[in-house]
Formats: sequence, structure tokens, C-alpha cells
Amino acid sequence: MHDAELQCILDYVARYSRAHGFPPSYAEIAEACGLGSVGHVQYRVNRLIREGRLARSPGRARSLVVAAPMVDERGPAGKEQNRIKRRVTALLKAILAPHRG
Repeated sequence: MHDAELQCILDYVARYSRAHGFPPSYAEIAEACGLGSVGHVQYRVNRLIREGRLARSPGRARSLVVAAPMVDERGPAGKEQNRIKRRVTALLKAILAPHRG
């Protein structure tokens, strides 16, 4: 799997979300990044989610969010920035989670 494909997905999700107010569909990602099928997109999106670079709400369409990149933790400032980014990512996941009755 090429890093360029993963970066294309991240960049496209961010650009599309800014422009439209919601993330793109897997079909739109496949077309924009030159991937052969929605299955290819799903595989790569799942990898990005496992790596913590994307987040989504299971069971909801168009719920992808680009997670904030982590920074070097070698100093106190880096550790604090990463702590804040983890909290923001968790908050985004909670906001995107479907409401339970």
C-alpha cells in the first residue's frame, strides 16, 4: 500500500469536508484518489483509523474526520499537545457517535 494513496485520502477528506460541511462518500474518495473500487477505499480508511489518522462513527454514513497529527513527545510541550489532541479526537468521536435512545 502506498503512502501517497493514504495521504490522498486524508487530504481529500479534509478538503471536501471544509468545502461541503460534511465528508465525502467512499465512491467520491475512490474517484478523487484514483482507487479502483470502494473496497480499496474501505481497506485504506480502516488502516488510517487503526493508525489514529482518521476517525468515524460506526453505522453512520459520511462520518469521517481527519484526526489531528501527533507531534514529537520528547519534551513537555509535545506531551501536552498530544494529550490535548487525544482529548479532541475522543470528543469528535463522541460527537459523531449515534445518539442512543
